[in-house]
Amino acid sequence: MPIHCKKAPAFILISLGLALLASDALGKGRPEWCTKAPGSDLNYLYFSGFTSSAKSLDDCRGLAESNALNNLVNHFGVTVQSNLSSDTREKDGDYTYSHKVSLEIQGRQVPLTGWKVIDTYHKGKRKKHDCCALLAYPKSEYAKTQELLKQAEQAKATTAINLYRQGTTLLAANNATEALSTFQRAYKSASELPALTVLDDPVIKTVSALKNELAAGIDKAERMIGESWKTVAVHVLMLCDGKLVPQSQTSRNITSFTKKIATENGFRISRINLDDDEVQALLDGDTDAAKSAGAKAKADWLLVVVLDNSLASENMQIYYMHSTGRVELVQANSGRSVHVERLDQVKGASITKTKAMENGVSQLESDIKDAASRCLKDVGIETNGKGGI
Repeated sequence: MPIHCKKAPAFILISLGLALLASDALGKGRPEWCTKAPGSDLNYLYFSGFTSSAKSLDDCRGLAESNALNNLVNHFGVTVQSNLSSDTREKDGDYTYSHKVSLEIQGRQVPLTGWKVIDTYHKGKRKKHDCCALLAYPKSEYAKTQELLKQAEQAKATTAINLYRQGTTLLAANNATEALSTFQRAYKSASELPALTVLDDPVIKTVSALKNELAAGIDKAERMIGESWKTVAVHVLMLCDGKLVPQSQTSRNITSFTKKIATENGFRISRINLDDDEVQALLDGDTDAAKSAGAKAKADWLLVVVLDNSLASENMQIYYMHSTGRVELVQANSGRSVHVERLDQVKGASITKTKAMENGVSQLESDIKDAASRCLKDVGIETNGKGGI
């Protein structure tokens, strides 16, 4: 079962074998530590865990112990996600419980050892059991673990700083795509650091300052990429029973879909509204109409999506029209291949993974994107699938 605590600087992996102690007496009055652990003494920190209405005694004991463990990990001020698995064996009438608990804290591994269950309580029968578990953790081990967590936190801070420096170097070399990816990775690492983490950099001393620098780097890289992109104007044409659906009523998810296709193939998007005659001329392959519409939209490419019969996939067509007049057609046929065709010449390329569309066009995204990439390649435009050409 999941264990959730509060904040996270590392990865704790716990593997242990436990023997429950003999104080687990049915009907015994609930001890005070069930609801409030003793806290600490000269050598140990104490943590208790409780569970109620468990269906079996094994589950009851396991849950109580995992809750006590949760409180121990919580004491370090970390965020964890874990899975608890247990194995029970009976030997000479006594049960031995073996638990494995994996706690992941920001991808770092910090061993948490030395703790033990020193007392348990159980009350109940059949399918309703209440259990408590009390564990002790040596203060000496706590100090060691704190230091390991600090080292892991510093390692993550070093990674974030190094990625920031790499991204800055890539940006200076005009490699905006790689710089963007590097800055984004660095920002993710920085976001996982506690605000008071000390950074080993002569200029950037705080986590907030690093995040500000990374945000600025991401913005600059995105602008550099955007300036190198082509522009595509999108017109979504929707037909229902052969009748044109006004642009104002065009489904938003279709617009999002066409935008996704275009941006993943390295284009910036602008919206263009064409009148019926302009659209029909484009669909008829009129090169002059393509040039005219391209000039109207100030776009290098036009993307016209035609959908009919409530978004049925067999009636979906996507036209890519270059402003020079070259026209490409991507046609999706439900249950069959997706065929990429030039209007003046059949290319024979096909994609074989098309699925029938049930809820919008999301199931066709991958096939259409691949088909569009083939289309663009045919007219001399290489795409890298990462938002650039």
